[in-house]
Amino acid sequence: MTLLILLVLCIGVPCLQAQTSVSEKRMKYVIEDTSQGLKIEYNGKITLSLDDRSIKAISDGGYLRIEKTTFGNSRELLINSRGNDLNYEYREGGRLKPYEPDGKAWFSDILPELVKTTPIAAEHRVERLFSKGGVKAVTGALPDLKGENVRAAFISYLLKKDIKEEDLTHIIQTVGSVIQSDVYRYDVFRMMFPAHSKSPALLLKAVGMLGSDVYRMDLIQPVVQSQILAGQQQQALQLINTVKSDVYKTDIAISLDFDKVSDKQLSVLLESLMTRINSDVYRKDLLMSVLQKNTGDENRLLILVNSTSNIKSDVYKADFLKDVCLTNPGEKVKARIREAAKSIKSSVYYGEVIRCLD
Repeated sequence: MTLLILLVLCIGVPCLQAQTSVSEKRMKYVIEDTSQGLKIEYNGKITLSLDDRSIKAISDGGYLRIEKTTFGNSRELLINSRGNDLNYEYREGGRLKPYEPDGKAWFSDILPELVKTTPIAAEHRVERLFSKGGVKAVTGALPDLKGENVRAAFISYLLKKDIKEEDLTHIIQTVGSVIQSDVYRYDVFRMMFPAHSKSPALLLKAVGMLGSDVYRMDLIQPVVQSQILAGQQQQALQLINTVKSDVYKTDIAISLDFDKVSDKQLSVLLESLMTRINSDVYRKDLLMSVLQKNTGDENRLLILVNSTSNIKSDVYKADFLKDVCLTNPGEKVKARIREAAKSIKSSVYYGEVIRCLD
């Protein structure tokens, strides 16, 4: 499967376009503008020289291809790995030429800028920085990189190291200052949680940096589930409350495995969730999701009927009470339904509930 990310930046003239295509075996990075074209394609781990002006090594079978056109003048360099050796194939205007001296000088001239503007050799560069100064050496280099995708790539390789939990606070703060895009922030944070940390405080800090409820939901959903099962309901509810949209709050709530919590926990959770969801449509959806799994449990039916006190709409309250009624409950549940139905102001909807019970 291939992931395609397209980024277009137009600041004055020319208009820059960057495209990254990632598959299991290959990463392809492309930059184009009106005056020059640059195409980079590589496979394998690339190791740079200390001055970042040449390639020291490429993992076996890997390669690096660079094509650059400036005002109609094209150059192309293909570097192949053959065991411990590198093979250089250099072309100008489509014609094969010796790599040295012109090709080598050209490559030495453009490589330092490519290192700053593309993810080329990011893994090796992170390893080099980390070995010198740990986490802060890597994060300290991020402002000099051009492009949030490149910065995110650096952090992703950093997170593959042995990172202490206390370092995550610093990394999260750094992400907030050097990456503004929700897409790349989310990509980094989902590598952190819950793999590197299950700290609610750190997760709240990270989630607070995301503007999109979609990303917030995706990030907190697995953590909320584990917190509910561990009896940490208040922490879970605090995370759910960071999501503003009723749609996504309900999606998270519906995904929870309520079957694995006690009746008391279910009662508290439903009461808290129903007050956090503002729409009666989604309040009813939440109750229906629980009802469908608990049609024969009297205690749970009583809890669900009690929870309708948070539904303001006569329509949705009556609809749900009738749904409970249709499960053929016992007299105790029926009595609770009658009591709950008294809060329905419309005689039409009230009558529909009562007739269901008779």
